[in-house]
Amino acid sequence: MQYTEFCSNKISRLGYGCMRFPKVEGSDYEIDEKKASELLEYAYSHGVNYYDTAWPYHMKTSERFLGSFLKTKDRSTFFVATKLPLFNLKCIEEAEEIFNKQRENLGLEYFDYYLLHAVNKERFEMIKKLGLYEFLVKKKEEGLIRNLGFSFHDTPQVLDEITNTYSFDFAQIQLNYIDWELQNARLQYLILTSKDIPVIVMEPCRGGALSVLGEETEDILTSCSPDNSISSWAFRYVKELENVHVVLSGMSNMEQLKDNIKTFSEDNPFDEKERKALDAAIRSFLSNKTIKCTKCRYCMPCSVKIEIPEVFSAYNSYLLSKDKNAFIKSYSKMEVKAGKCIDCQKCVKACPQGLEINKLVKEVDRTYMAIR
Repeated sequence: MQYTEFCSNKISRLGYGCMRFPKVEGSDYEIDEKKASELLEYAYSHGVNYYDTAWPYHMKTSERFLGSFLKTKDRSTFFVATKLPLFNLKCIEEAEEIFNKQRENLGLEYFDYYLLHAVNKERFEMIKKLGLYEFLVKKKEEGLIRNLGFSFHDTPQVLDEITNTYSFDFAQIQLNYIDWELQNARLQYLILTSKDIPVIVMEPCRGGALSVLGEETEDILTSCSPDNSISSWAFRYVKELENVHVVLSGMSNMEQLKDNIKTFSEDNPFDEKERKALDAAIRSFLSNKTIKCTKCRYCMPCSVKIEIPEVFSAYNSYLLSKDKNAFIKSYSKMEVKAGKCIDCQKCVKACPQGLEINKLVKEVDRTYMAIR
């Protein structure tokens, strides 16, 4: 396993994202604790020592589950990151209650890394209004937080404003070879680097979208390097960036985990031939009309119980595979069809990708009605 000096700690460059644990069959969020424990044990025994969770993950059960796993481990051998939820926070007292509950969930006296969660312009204003930054600085002074950061979903201009206003030990941004230009992750990375703020990367595979690119795009990469997985291209891309210290991956099965450990145990920069192949693959991927959903589930639950990430996943699979029958079969099994959307737009406000979800789900439903 490759390691980095991150905020004075020796941290594995591969971090375990605890948002996508394997789930109990038939459940949208319930963790399959046996399978997930096997994954965590394998990761831990192979050198992964950074674990990233958050209050809302797996319907508020991720922290507790991770804590139950780590309680058997030597405290000096792992580092935990969790986050203060900003979605519906009303006051400092509520933040205090959540903070204390998180310590209880994880069984920790202190947090190695603590973040303000999913900061954007609106939540930045709320942070200032409620005094949340000052609240967390006090926790740091009390020794309950070792390193203070934030995760971010907005424009480079907002990022610049936030980092000019407050001092942070690190920042977590969405960065991958598609969003480098598509969501201007390049400029976000440069802003943070210019201010000597270490970067943690989330969504290096864009919620799995960069693991399944479609046959035409995948052929470009496999013909260039047949021994490397499609996913490994995404991880190699981000770990080459000098100021990227930790790359998070929400590994939900052993195949993903072993492949990622292999990628992060090798010195494997791209050669010129591979760079040209990746550039061609990026152009090919961007030419398709897939919905750029990362399956983060921040849009859930839907007011009328549409399974939004599953709707988009079925549609994207259809666009990439052209398998009409598979799409019809998958979509027809969904209890609530996307056409039932009532345009409340709660999902639109919650989406870190800025997707017009209310319009997109209806587009999926129209496609289904036209081809069934």
